Amino acid sequence: MAARRRGWFAAALVALTLIVAAPARATDGGPTGVGPAGVGAVETLVLEGRAREAVEVARDALAEAEAGGEPAAIAAALGALSKAWMLAGDRETADEPLTRAETLARNAGADRVLAALLVDRGNLALLDGHPRAALVAYRDAAALAATLADGLGDARLAATARVNRARALTTLGRADEATAALIAEATALPPEAGRDLRLGLARASLDLMDETTGPPPAPLQAVVYDQTQRVAEAAAADGDQRALTLALGWLAELYAHVGREEDALRLLDRAVFAGQQAQAPELLYRQAWLQGRLLRSRGDLTGATAAYRRAVAHVEAVRLDIPVEYRAGRSSFRATLGPLYYGLADLLLTLSADETGAEARQTLLAEARATVERLKAAELRDYFSDPCLAQQGRRSVPVGAISMQAAALYPILLPDRLELLVSVGDTDHQVTVPVGADALTATVRAFRAGLETPTTRAYLDPAQTLHDWLIAPIEPLLDDAGVDTLVIVPDGPLRTVPLAALHDGTGFLIERYAIATAPGLTLIEPGGGVPLRSAAVGRVLLAGLTEEVQGFPSLPSVARELEDIRDLLGGEVLQDEAFREPAVERELRETPFSVVHVASHGEFSGEADESFLLTFDGRLTLDELETLIKYGQRRDRPLELLTLSACRTAAGDDRAPLGLAGVAIKSGARSALASLWYVFDDATADLIVAFYRNLDTGSVTKAQALQAAQRTLLADRRYRHPSNWAPFILIGNWL
Repeated sequence: MAARRRGWFAAALVALTLIVAAPARATDGGPTGVGPAGVGAVETLVLEGRAREAVEVARDALAEAEAGGEPAAIAAALGALSKAWMLAGDRETADEPLTRAETLARNAGADRVLAALLVDRGNLALLDGHPRAALVAYRDAAALAATLADGLGDARLAATARVNRARALTTLGRADEATAALIAEATALPPEAGRDLRLGLARASLDLMDETTGPPPAPLQAVVYDQTQRVAEAAAADGDQRALTLALGWLAELYAHVGREEDALRLLDRAVFAGQQAQAPELLYRQAWLQGRLLRSRGDLTGATAAYRRAVAHVEAVRLDIPVEYRAGRSSFRATLGPLYYGLADLLLTLSADETGAEARQTLLAEARATVERLKAAELRDYFSDPCLAQQGRRSVPVGAISMQAAALYPILLPDRLELLVSVGDTDHQVTVPVGADALTATVRAFRAGLETPTTRAYLDPAQTLHDWLIAPIEPLLDDAGVDTLVIVPDGPLRTVPLAALHDGTGFLIERYAIATAPGLTLIEPGGGVPLRSAAVGRVLLAGLTEEVQGFPSLPSVARELEDIRDLLGGEVLQDEAFREPAVERELRETPFSVVHVASHGEFSGEADESFLLTFDGRLTLDELETLIKYGQRRDRPLELLTLSACRTAAGDDRAPLGLAGVAIKSGARSALASLWYVFDDATADLIVAFYRNLDTGSVTKAQALQAAQRTLLADRRYRHPSNWAPFILIGNWL
């Protein structure tokens, strides 16, 4: 949906859920008695975007209704709970109470409640990416509400269903039908219609404008203008600052659509004032974001930057209440609000490129990187549905302060260019490459496909192109500083490929630099480690599967891999039937292992709950793995190294590698070694054992130990194709 793609989450909620409150209210806005008082409170919280509170209040309302035993009241309370879960972004959980509510309402003959629930059903289908199912639900809701004809409340409910049906038509690309429906609805709207319905009608019309090319039809413009003006006038008269903020903001959006930028900015000033009076950051961020875009289009970069900063600050203030969806038909936090964060970073980098003062330039570069870091941290929290993730007290330490021979490469992908931020020593450098995000993404996809095809050299052209874009422009900086280790913070599609396999025409990048990957510079544990045999480190837990289990193929070389590592480092071994979750839990509970090595199939997808490590008789989820090895629960020091030697991340899914990075962060591990795709069994065993052997000398860092192991395989005729050695990446601390 356009509203959600643009980050208009409060607006989308108004259009989709605001008027569904009708069955719990009489025509004068008072309770009708069909549900407990808490139902109305849930509706208010939903409208304000307060998801967590809405869920809790809805649970209380349901308990109250169930104690009363009235089916219609229970159905209304279940509908409120479903609505709260929809707001929270958990659509699967929202479905169960909604289904129960529909059944109860039908059996009890509570048609008014049922009509409202059918609107909710349409909303859920639309958010799930099923607009045709939504059309059916909205049609049935409108028809049922029309048969009630018991005052304005029922008429509003029917109108709500019809407006949301127009939204579904827009999603299906049936713009002409949607336009006609919205214009007809506006024409038939009675003067006494509530501001909630008027705002929903205006929002649906604006979304339709976003989905069509060319100037919006004049009648559709008139719908937005008339409805927002009416709401603004009424809201100003009775002091409803939230409704005034929405109405003025949406009218400004209309003016921006038709090129009246000065009028739009004037209205936005008024909308911001009203939003401040209402103390509504969930509305203010959108106003500031639009201000920033308009000011930038007028060439006022300083004013635009200030507006974008305000917008980001407002988002951060309500971060935990922003609903985020992940699956088909839904967008992640990055897709929804990423354009805001990247828009601010874009402005800061544009200003820094023109800044002549060294100190001011460094300040701008640091702010640009910090802005993207906040987005990366939010993305990890959303992936794991863990609001506390990435807030574990880790401090940001410049890479150069840890090692003068290491440099951090921070690519930022923008629509029109690639910005490379390079930290060498205590100085940040900015290098701009004229390649847009779409072209870079296409090349990355070709690179990954070529790497996973060991019988061809199809990877070579994209490897050289990516090297020309990512490495060649910064090589003089690296050479002058004597850098031997690159700590790369990949962005978007770059997370899905091993940059060790980039090629300059004569050799691979891994032949010149040790390479580590970080999900963000503020998300890695600073400082150095200690040799594996040191008594301060502790022991090694080795677990793996050699046999075919649960439909996954056997891994015969795992036996040699585990045996060679045990011969080298010692440790406890859980192999095949011994590798079960209770055994892993027992070992980790009783012994403070500092290295955990798992040689088993692992799948990482764009959904944390679909990612797992295979045990002999089950699947260990990322949350379960975290619980087992969590720093601070059963341990007095962080896990030094977590190795997952037979993993695969979904190709083409930029979110999948978040599982690899996030599991290390969630568990408190300083470093993780894992593979981006399945590798030939013998090659995996040879590389992993070589890595541990190199690391056990105590004379190299983890990144250097991996580099040496990869170069060893590269020199072997059997394994020289990068599909065998490149997918192994070191995540987190490289020392």
